[in-house]
Amino acid sequence: MDRRIALKTLGALGAAAWGPGLARAAADPAAPAWPARPVRVLVGTAPGGITDYMARLFTQYVAPLTSQSFIVENRGGASGTLAAAAVAREPADGYTLLATTPTVMIVAPYIYRKLGFDPGKDFDPVCLLGAGPMVLVVNADLPVRSVAELIALARSKPGELAYASGGPGTAAHLTGELFASTAGLELVHVPYKGDGQGAVDVVGGQVPMMFSVMSVLGPHIQSGRLRALGVASSRRMASAPDIPTLAEAGLPGVDSLAWVAIYAPAGTPPAIVEQLNAHWQAVRARPEVAAQIASVAMDQADFRTPAELAAFQQRESVRWGEVIRASGVQAN
Repeated sequence: MDRRIALKTLGALGAAAWGPGLARAAADPAAPAWPARPVRVLVGTAPGGITDYMARLFTQYVAPLTSQSFIVENRGGASGTLAAAAVAREPADGYTLLATTPTVMIVAPYIYRKLGFDPGKDFDPVCLLGAGPMVLVVNADLPVRSVAELIALARSKPGELAYASGGPGTAAHLTGELFASTAGLELVHVPYKGDGQGAVDVVGGQVPMMFSVMSVLGPHIQSGRLRALGVASSRRMASAPDIPTLAEAGLPGVDSLAWVAIYAPAGTPPAIVEQLNAHWQAVRARPEVAAQIASVAMDQADFRTPAELAAFQQRESVRWGEVIRASGVQAN
């Protein structure tokens, strides 16, 4: 990396944000600059999912700013926790990063007895790549056209109405639990091996409803085979402004964002964390990148700094911990 480019990028952050690593580099031209070799970004899922998509978007645009390669490495297993455990064991030198989701950073500590890492202690937040709300959909043949009508139907058939999810402890499952408890409903959870499989059965009518992200549900909504009733966020989606929020539909308190973020092993030099964050904030402001993020409905990232990501993670851990304990979910 050209040292002048690195220091110019960090100049906007102020010398206090550089941290000791790059501050020494500024004072000592012989000090090694970061990155001096390729950077790995581990993803705990198979290629093709939203986490993989956002990680590759990040590496595609950030790598040229550092004059080094950023290599995405897919290491699936145990709902993404294997990749997280691997990154937690790596040196805190900025050369191994983790692209991950709330399933790993929020849910996993509550449902796995032996996790192998502590999300709050073993990682330094770097940047939020994107966030998007969970969307409530029903099979198009179900005789409901609003959240209020769905709640009325579920109350008339306690213990009979089912919802699909991508498996125990997933965002789809926990959002369904939060929806049921908030509305005072008795619903049946039907887990699948991934939200995509669950959506297929909701389309087919085997299961009447589910929550998932727009990247999974969008094509089925556009085809008319699924009906979107509401989004679980504080505001409507820019990509689907006709879908009301659940609060607007009469059910406040059901907020659920799916998100993807970059983390580094704990103890990574603050200058490296700040440099990566600054690069991403510059990249995401570019119209072509913003359009790609919006295309998968991951454009509700309302905070920017590592400190804001850490505070958000802490709040979400407390909030979802209550839902998980109430549901009694455990990993299979």
